[in-house]
Amino acid sequence: MNENETGLVKKIVNNRILVECEAVNMCNNCTENERCSISGDSKKREIWIDNVTGIDIGDRILFKFKESGIIYASVILYVIPVVFLFFGMITGYNLHSFFDIDVELSSIVFGIIGLIISFIFIKIYSNLVLNKERFKPIFIKRLD
Repeated sequence: MNENETGLVKKIVNNRILVECEAVNMCNNCTENERCSISGDSKKREIWIDNVTGIDIGDRILFKFKESGIIYASVILYVIPVVFLFFGMITGYNLHSFFDIDVELSSIVFGIIGLIISFIFIKIYSNLVLNKERFKPIFIKRLD
């Protein structure tokens, strides 16, 4: 799974570069490739890479993402919503008599509330951990 990606340098600020790359290497094998908001309609994305020197605008580069960051992000994105959904459903099941509504309706409503809370949690959490080293792309070399 340790695949490298290529990109074109679009902008340089200090020792950071903005790279435009196609979402092809890892995204081609993904079942959500066509619906993914990361790759978008144009199938191109822009990312910042830190601590890069000796690169000029227009250079093609090779970079990668740490495998641990990809696995960690996948767990957060896929497991957390399911956990919150089930927790909400169980809460709804246990509180149905308190609200004097049907068990199934209560479970569904609280499950949806749990799912919405999970999305908010993921958004806040991702903003907090976005700058951690495990999620940053790693420059490998300049191509050409």
